Amino acid sequence: MERNKWSASIPLLLPDSMCQDNDLSCSSSTETKTLGLLWKPHPYSFAFKISPMTSNCDSLIVTKKSVISTITRIFDPLGLIGPVITRAKIFLQSLWQLKLDWNDPLPSTLVSYWKSFIYALESINSLNIPRYCLQDKSIRTELHGFYDSSEKAYGAALYLRCINSSGQISVRLLCSKSRVAPLKIGEKKRVRLYLDLNWFRNP
Repeated sequence: MERNKWSASIPLLLPDSMCQDNDLSCSSSTETKTLGLLWKPHPYSFAFKISPMTSNCDSLIVTKKSVISTITRIFDPLGLIGPVITRAKIFLQSLWQLKLDWNDPLPSTLVSYWKSFIYALESINSLNIPRYCLQDKSIRTELHGFYDSSEKAYGAALYLRCINSSGQISVRLLCSKSRVAPLKIGEKKRVRLYLDLNWFRNP
């Protein structure tokens, strides 16, 4: 496998021999986008960069096809914005219940809901999530896992809790997973059991 890009938050991690290679892009200061996440060396953080979708929002004809197209543009491998994506997936599930074709315009009430979601979506671009999860002079580090389910969705989240020598406590989200609950009533009764199994297999 050939390397095309190499990025680090510390310049010392970028050897001169690498950066002199014309086929290899090296950087210690620029933002790098990978796996849907925007990694910022300074500050050392994760961010999201979702393309503006509000320019023609008012004149947009909302269909099931356009909703799916919007949702697939949001990629969150660590589950840092899981509640946002889950809300969109629940909305998409409601469209399947209406049995709409791909290009059928949505009812006006659903259009208003979806457009308000799109307008709010761009605020994600202002998020800066610290990459470093520990605390300086930490004397105790704990992992806390939570999971829950409802009739609409279920999910699990993993947090890192740190205490330093001064007694200060910090809690950071490490990752999360969320799924939309099955539509069939019979399957809903198995959501809790499935969630338990999913948590222990993929903590």
